[in-house]
Amino acid sequence: MQLDKSAEVYERNDKIKGCIIDFTEYLRGLKEKSEAIIAIEHPLVTSNTESKLGIKFYNDGKEWVLGYSAVWASDLKPVKGWTILILASVEVQMAAIKNFSKLLKKIKKIELDKRDQFIEDADTTYNQFKLFMRTLPVHVKVKK
Repeated sequence: MQLDKSAEVYERNDKIKGCIIDFTEYLRGLKEKSEAIIAIEHPLVTSNTESKLGIKFYNDGKEWVLGYSAVWASDLKPVKGWTILILASVEVQMAAIKNFSKLLKKIKKIELDKRDQFIEDADTTYNQFKLFMRTLPVHVKVKK
């Protein structure tokens, strides 16, 4: 019976890892993607309220990855550094999975903010160009 329980635990762990792999691939497939971090309650830390569990989607220089770290609640900076989520404890992985929708919303909001900023910058540039054009002397064609 003990062997059956061990096999069941391994099977559950594989399913959890599969969720993380699937979500990572989904995020990598987004046409527009941005680095994003969310902070949630750390499932393994109960006494220190200054730190949270950070879940981060970022480009590590080679590819886009889903990572985790204990982060300071005040600025979301990692306590030690980022590690790939697939290597986390099952408790951390489950806490992350429960908050994947929050991370996706954050990525989408960052992209919308970037788009809005681009539109604003384009309008400003165009308006500056129009003002510049007004300062140029008018050329008059001479009839022969």
